[in-house]
Amino acid sequence: MLTAVMKPPVDIRVIINPASAARRTAGRISAIVTSLEREFPERCSIALTRSPGDAENLACRAVQEGVSLLICVGGDGTLNEVINGMLAATGGTLPATSLGLINSGSGQGFALSVRLPVTLQEQVGLLCRYPGRPVDLGAVTVHDASGVRRTRFFINECQVGIGADVVRGSRELGKWAGGLISYGLATVKAIFRSPNVEATLSIDGGPAEALSLLGLCIGNGDLTGG
Repeated sequence: MLTAVMKPPVDIRVIINPASAARRTAGRISAIVTSLEREFPERCSIALTRSPGDAENLACRAVQEGVSLLICVGGDGTLNEVINGMLAATGGTLPATSLGLINSGSGQGFALSVRLPVTLQEQVGLLCRYPGRPVDLGAVTVHDASGVRRTRFFINECQVGIGADVVRGSRELGKWAGGLISYGLATVKAIFRSPNVEATLSIDGGPAEALSLLGLCIGNGDLTGG
């Protein structure tokens, strides 16, 4: 009599951005993979990003392949790419794939907003035992530099004006000193260089009002930039 040994399905995709947290994530990959394998033996496949946009493409492919859980390892920028990739795979409808986060970023806005535990072991344990919860997404429709209409989704925040300039400036600084210092230095620079944005604003279907804005922040989470 033969006994068949069934191997668990490889149904979890882990997308790791080695460049996140000022490239400190690259030094944590072995510990992250070991911790995940301990909780999800033989169920994880690992994908590393190499350039901007990779996380979005990898997330889209993972949803199309029907993985049950997609784990993002990185910061807010990586998470934003992953979410947009997941929604691209479904044409903007809710995917069947669940999303998990191992926080390894500089600003850590979303992780702080949802009160994610601090240590790697706690975060992986949460992925293993917590049933999950629904989270709102925001959608922004814009025309890009070529005039093409595009929709992008966000999970923590969307900023126009000085806030966007701060994010851009922190990337140029390389976040070498951590989120708070890099964002702080970029903020000081942006205060003196960011022009006002001329905008027409309507809130909740109310009357439109022409405004000159230093910046506009739409928050889904309650923290930004650390």
